[in-house]
Amino acid sequence: MIRRSSSSASCRDRPGDRTSSHRHPDSVMYTLSSFERRLVHGDHQRDVQMSAGRVNWLPAQEHSGENIGTTETHVLFVELKEPPRPWRPGRSQPNRT
Repeated sequence: MIRRSSSSASCRDRPGDRTSSHRHPDSVMYTLSSFERRLVHGDHQRDVQMSAGRVNWLPAQEHSGENIGTTETHVLFVELKEPPRPWRPGRSQPNRT
């Protein structure tokens, strides 16, 4: 049986572009460009600056976003579709370097 445990998506936008509210499952984000964004969830907002080449773990979340910088946003998301299985004796342990 084959189970799909992840999917990937490349996302881009230009300065001034906004997204509608959306959800992400647990994800890994790789930044392909440097950018500035405003993330909004309910009454809370925060501005972030990201450098190209960063890899970040993102827990599941819901938000909208706006490119508030002067450069294009370009990121790659790897979204996890099922929770990680716990390690058991006899099964190879994940590499945690």
